[in-house]
Amino acid sequence: KLIVVFLHESSHALAAILTGGNIIKMDIGPNLGGRSEISGGNTFIIASAGYLGSFLFGSAFFYSTYSKEYGRWIIITIMTVIILFAVNVITNVTIQLLAVLFAALVLLSLWFLPAKFNKYIFKSLGLISCIYVVYDIKEDILTSTSSSSDASIIARLTGIPELFWGLLWIAISVTGLFLLFRFGYINAK
Repeated sequence: KLIVVFLHESSHALAAILTGGNIIKMDIGPNLGGRSEISGGNTFIIASAGYLGSFLFGSAFFYSTYSKEYGRWIIITIMTVIILFAVNVITNVTIQLLAVLFAALVLLSLWFLPAKFNKYIFKSLGLISCIYVVYDIKEDILTSTSSSSDASIIARLTGIPELFWGLLWIAISVTGLFLLFRFGYINAK
């Protein structure tokens, strides 16, 4: 769950940067909840990026196992993002160390472990991340009684209830999972 939460918060941070905002800090707490403090940028895109971005990161992990040409670069890029955010914007030292350690182990595995082992590990990480996104949306939006979520931010911006945004993100994620499984099945032949 830690890596998925980290990717979720990193997605908010990347969206902020891409829409002209700044990341003040990222926190991941002991309960593995996350929070990004951001200044500027497009609030709608930034709030939407958490779940959808972590799904895209998971999809990239999964896809990397099928691309001999780009697979290694996909993993290197994701690990670079993790290291950069861990070192520069995470405030919890334990989370910083765990994130850097995770990224270092993944990068070392690219060079020192058999390709077949990496294929199973990266495919599993990708699928776990994508499946967890669906579960996390359900927990944060459909089950939780908390009034603060990505969907509540967008609901305040648009006037459309947060339940709509949660169901939309679940629909996108489930469709994406179906397409990943289909892609994996087609390319397993």
